[in-house]
Amino acid sequence: MTSIAIATAESFGWTSIANWFKKLDAHFKAKRFQRHTVNELSRLSDRELHDIGLHRGMVGYAGREAYIERLRQELEGRIV
Repeated sequence: MTSIAIATAESFGWTSIANWFKKLDAHFKAKRFQRHTVNELSRLSDRELHDIGLHRGMVGYAGREAYIERLRQELEGRIV
């Protein structure tokens, strides 16, 4: 759906609208990645979190950091 809107906006020369949709799409993908990261880290035991250098209170912070990095990668088109 988003790709159709982007293609339509670009065909009319509305690059700012197309960029807005690209940013919106990148935001939603990064938020989904953030939720996945927080869910996965929340499932780990305290010992497993300690092994990777985190404690339970840092899970939300790690999720926000994952969001920021994923958003940056999405906007730069560097997703592997």
